[in-house]
Parts: sequence; C-alpha cells; structure tokens
Amino acid sequence: MSTYPTPHLDKLRATLTNDKLPSGDKPQVEKAIEDYEQWVANMEITMEADPPAHERLKSMVDLLNEYRKRMDIDLIFDSQNDWLHGRKDKLS
Repeated sequence: MSTYPTPHLDKLRATLTNDKLPSGDKPQVEKAIEDYEQWVANMEITMEADPPAHERLKSMVDLLNEYRKRMDIDLIFDSQNDWLHGRKDKLS
C-alpha cells in the first residue's frame, strides 16, 4: 500500500504535545487521534472492497463526513476550553 502525507494527523499530534494545550482537552485530542486512525482504516477497507464505483465513492464521502463531524463537534465545539475553538491553524 502507498504511503501518503498525513498533515491532519501531524497537526493533531503537534496539538497533543503543545505545552499550551489545556489538560482538560488532552483526552479529546487523544480520542481525535484514535478517530483519525479508525477513519483511515475504514477508508482502506472501503478501497479494498469491490462495490460499483458510485457506491464506493458514496461510502468514502460518508466516512469523511462522519469523521469531520467528530472533529468539529467532539473535538472543537465540545472542548472544555476555548483554546481548541480559537486556533488560527484549525485542526480540521
């Protein structure tokens, strides 16, 4: 399998190690990294499946939308602090 750049994962990891990250938000960032890894695994499963192209595309778009919702709601909006919400270099 090919290896691609992972700028979003890199941002999540950098956020997790940022000294300014409030301790209350750390579990959410850790969960976001787990969600990212699950999303990538689900995308790989979808790519390996053999449905018609339009069904595969729909599945991939659905997976992306679900992942994006988790980032926007679970990570940023539900953050206990405003630190994640106010980031200029948004995570998503």
